[in-house]
Amino acid sequence: MLLTNDINAAVVQMAPFGLPFWSKNYLLIGLPLLQSLTTEEVEAVIAHEFGHLKGKHGLISSWIYRVRVVWQQVLETLETRPHWGNAPFRMFLEWFAPYFAAYSFVLARSDEYFADRQAAKAAGAGNVASALTRVSIDGALYEGKFWHQFMQTAQNDPVPATRPFTESRAFFRTGANHEDRESVFRDVLDAKSGFYDTHPCLSDRLAALDQTGTLPSYRHESADSALLAQSLPSLEKELNETWETENLERWQALHEDLSYAQSRRQELEAREPSQPLTEDEELELAGLVFHFDGHDAALEQYRKILERFPASALPNYMVGEALFRADDPRCIDHLRAVIGADPELTEQACDLAIAFLEERQDEAASEFHQRKEAFAKEARIAAAERAYLDEDSELSAPTFTERQRDKLTAAFESVPEIGRAYVVRKQVTTWPHIPCLFLVVEGRDGKLILANDEMWNQLFAKVAPMGLDSGLALDFQSPSLKERIKTTPGALMFER
Repeated sequence: MLLTNDINAAVVQMAPFGLPFWSKNYLLIGLPLLQSLTTEEVEAVIAHEFGHLKGKHGLISSWIYRVRVVWQQVLETLETRPHWGNAPFRMFLEWFAPYFAAYSFVLARSDEYFADRQAAKAAGAGNVASALTRVSIDGALYEGKFWHQFMQTAQNDPVPATRPFTESRAFFRTGANHEDRESVFRDVLDAKSGFYDTHPCLSDRLAALDQTGTLPSYRHESADSALLAQSLPSLEKELNETWETENLERWQALHEDLSYAQSRRQELEAREPSQPLTEDEELELAGLVFHFDGHDAALEQYRKILERFPASALPNYMVGEALFRADDPRCIDHLRAVIGADPELTEQACDLAIAFLEERQDEAASEFHQRKEAFAKEARIAAAERAYLDEDSELSAPTFTERQRDKLTAAFESVPEIGRAYVVRKQVTTWPHIPCLFLVVEGRDGKLILANDEMWNQLFAKVAPMGLDSGLALDFQSPSLKERIKTTPGALMFER
């Protein structure tokens, strides 16, 4: 058994050389999970994982996952490197991949139902239902509220002043109030299983166990004390120290970012109302309010933005979502304003509108189904266009703020193998307002460093937040394209 820092449990089957009869089983169980659940609920969780072993799900699931990834990679390669000879293979994959996905995701959900039934036989259906419900609620609060509150302390503390897995135990007892839990409980019960979900939704799993959804009691002794006993302090200390070692650099960067964000918020607020903010500045301020003060405070800020900029996509989405939750039909007009205006929010806006209208058996839902299908097609075209550079690509320099340039320079400086780094913007026809950025990195010897190099993992984590998540796997066969990138004015971002 391996103790982890997740609010989760899993069984992993390791098969040397792919031979299943030599496989070794590992039970992974998170300390936060033990802090959340009762001993009886932990027994139900472990029985569920053993149910997967009984059904021999581990190796089959791993094989399905590998096949799914390979087919997806092949399809993406064919789309990004168009050639007339690829057409038959692309047609086959476009037919086969959805068929295989449909079968494999249904199979994955079937495996979960099987494991639930085995757990109910061993630990009782009531304990399985209680464990599923509590994990759904506490998992959402832990990943959202707890970590948000904990990481916010980086604003004042350049190093962590408290230890996360000590604080998390108190959080499960007192940090989430009854109203928080009731709100999340309603959300998880209302959620429905999606086509690509590997786990059924909570309401479907409870129904399969012939159990009703009930908010669990939070007056209980957590399983960590009962099961880990005298080992708990040392194990908790080890997890805390490991987390701090692995995340110290990230914490210090967050400390710098939060300090800057707070000063930036004060600067923007000081300018109002004597010097009205632009739309972009208003959105920036609303985002900062959301980060520091939460959803409700930001919602008021977004409502004010719509008074000046009624077509602004993000405020329309935020207000539309709030009206949706309040069962207010005005949500439809706001959600309709989002569609097409912001590709990152269009699919979610369609889903909310469809859910609202279908619950009322309103035929207008068909409009949003059609718009969602049209958006999906447009998104595939955009993804294919943004996945490559070639001789015909029109290139220009990117636009970064001084702060973004400083952060990029620091990221490149931290990787000693890098000699030069270039960033270019490709002009695209689909969603041209969203920058399509490509990063090209040379080693100190002047040779290109490709994305299969070890250094990319650490570099990618640092540059992705600035939009540099496209084109990292560039494998140039054309010296002239490489030369075009290097000679694009403003493309050179770093030179050691």
